[in-house]
Amino acid sequence: MSMPTFPQIDPPLTREGSLNEIIASIAAEELSLSHILNAEGEKLQYVLGTLPGLGEAATLTEVMQINQSVQDTMSNIMEQQMLLSGKLSAAMTAPVLPGPAGPTGATGATGPAEGAAGVTGPTGPTGAEGPIGAVGATGPTGATGPAGAAGATGPTGADGAVGPTGTTGPAGAAGVTGATGPTGADGAVGATGATGTFLIGKYIIQQKILQYNNKFYHITWNAAPWRLMGSVFIYGA
Repeated sequence: MSMPTFPQIDPPLTREGSLNEIIASIAAEELSLSHILNAEGEKLQYVLGTLPGLGEAATLTEVMQINQSVQDTMSNIMEQQMLLSGKLSAAMTAPVLPGPAGPTGATGATGPAEGAAGVTGPTGPTGAEGPIGAVGATGPTGATGPAGAAGATGPTGADGAVGPTGTTGPAGAAGVTGATGPTGADGAVGATGATGTFLIGKYIIQQKILQYNNKFYHITWNAAPWRLMGSVFIYGA
């Protein structure tokens, strides 16, 4: 079996032209697959009797056979589609090598003196820390800042020692005499004293001295049978 031969292409294709031809062949294969899919669809329409102008419809056995045939064809088309997708992806990402340098073109017109400012580049790494410089002169004292908030009250200290007693001051003026208090309750009746005698003229007068309510009662009476005389003498409060 001989090797396949390819026709001579004049002028010869470049790498970029070859990639374009590959992409064109993939497009042609996609077109042919679309025709196959259209034919399979018409086949199903014919079996199901949906096409106009057809006679008797196919039997169930024929429908099942046609359905299996269409399924096999669709599986093959899907495999071919996957191959074409991989081929197209490889052709689209393949690098195109530059050809030989062409002749130098004419010098263009002089552009503006200053072009637009370029994008700021990324910040470089931080350099090493330099030596510490000399201490500068002390600056003037700044203005006094506002007073801070008052702090919390501290704990109460211990009581100090008691100081010496001071000299006694002069006596104050006498106050107003208070009102007399209420009279106390009556005391108990005292015991009856012994009976005494008084000599008044020729009569002997019997007497008794009683104590009641803190007072002495001197009671006398006349013993004469033809008259009764009595008197009461009160001694002291």
